[in-house]
Amino acid sequence: MQPDIVPSTPRRLQPQHDRLAAIVYNPAKQADEAAFRRRVSEALGRRGWDEPLWLPTTEDDPGYSMTRQAIDQQASLVLGSGGDGTMRVICSQLA
Repeated sequence: MQPDIVPSTPRRLQPQHDRLAAIVYNPAKQADEAAFRRRVSEALGRRGWDEPLWLPTTEDDPGYSMTRQAIDQQASLVLGSGGDGTMRVICSQLA
């Protein structure tokens, strides 16, 4: 006797209120930082995420401590925005 097969239903995105998104970004690469932050916040909000943790890089730190902070805060999602150097730092720290 074969077990009943229940068709799967499409999974809907659930709010991620228990998860943290962190944005490591180079503000020098943003033509309009306020608009960038608004667009990212809105896109995450449409997907059920709360306001992210914003971690801008500095001239002295291209993202090492910012990415480390995202890891230490147990961010479930880390997004990066910047040039090649910023992205290399973020990826190397996450790896």
